[in-house]
Amino acid sequence: MMYSIGSGQRLCSGPLNITVHGSSSGVPLSVDHFSYDIFCLGMDEGAIELLIDGGSPEYLFQWSDESSAEELVNIPAGTYSVTITDGNNCADTLSIDIEEINPLQNDMSLLEVDGCGICGLTDSIGSYFYSEIDYMVYIEDVFDGLDLGEIEVCTELHPETIIIEDNPTLNRSWCVDAEGEGAATVRLFFTDEEFQQLIADAEVPYIRSANLIVRGFSGGDSTPDNYDIELNAGNISLALFDNIENVWSVEFTVDNLPPNTCFYILYIRDESQKELDEVTQHIEGADFMIIENPVTERVRLKIDHIGCVLSGNIYIEDEIQQLVYRSTFVDTYLDVLSFDVSDYAAGMYFLTIEFPNAKISKTFKFIKITH
Repeated sequence: MMYSIGSGQRLCSGPLNITVHGSSSGVPLSVDHFSYDIFCLGMDEGAIELLIDGGSPEYLFQWSDESSAEELVNIPAGTYSVTITDGNNCADTLSIDIEEINPLQNDMSLLEVDGCGICGLTDSIGSYFYSEIDYMVYIEDVFDGLDLGEIEVCTELHPETIIIEDNPTLNRSWCVDAEGEGAATVRLFFTDEEFQQLIADAEVPYIRSANLIVRGFSGGDSTPDNYDIELNAGNISLALFDNIENVWSVEFTVDNLPPNTCFYILYIRDESQKELDEVTQHIEGADFMIIENPVTERVRLKIDHIGCVLSGNIYIEDEIQQLVYRSTFVDTYLDVLSFDVSDYAAGMYFLTIEFPNAKISKTFKFIKITH
């Protein structure tokens, strides 16, 4: 290119070489990423993959954790920033969050098909287990000096109810295969539709937690003849899963989790209760009533029974059938029964009184309100 520069008496002319620094691709440098969050809580399983477009080759990477690699793998939860510089000293910066995924915080769904997932657990570490992005169970490695190690959990939804010793099971079962040994707290999840199916299979209007049993069978047999673990109302709890609509949970702790153990939730028929449910006649002249409803501090149950001396049971359950009170009386002359409910949360409760010898069973609904 020829040029002339100058004015007046000074005039320059000649060839001019111009160098323009820029992208060899003709496209400005831009950076995007894929990130992989942590599904096994407490584990360093996050990852970040950079996607580079444009710029000039010989890229340099400077991460906030002092790494200079293009990708980060096996990283803990946290915020990571990176500066990418290309061969022409053009730069771009990203900030990326790696999260520990929790179904309560991420609005996730309970798995509703068969599936499996793997996590590793050490003492005092607990984690939800997922198949893809849907959760199945929660397991915590109880501190006992033993590590459960890598655990594979599989959920199976059975097309038909399994009957064990004449007792129906929930249509969902869970198989847990731990690499190591030790104590574990386990929380099993299932839908309200599945729970209602169990109620229908059990042929009862509702299920008390006292009628539920968790059994663990080694070997993964879907129709087991014997079991390694049995837990009942004394050491399991039934509740809505942290008030998530439509999902229930049963939680329990086992002192030693055998390898390849499949858990089933059974409804155990209480034959004496079944007999009471089928009886319609009451003692002639007997009358039952709650004196006040709703209540704030005490429930008073009046029984007019024409001088009967009776023995039986009384229990109170909340609206999700969790047992909150139970009492037994023997050869007692009953007139007015009174129960302190001042510490109960506001809500609906069910009070049931049973007289097995007289074949009487009656349930009352009452509402606890605050002052």
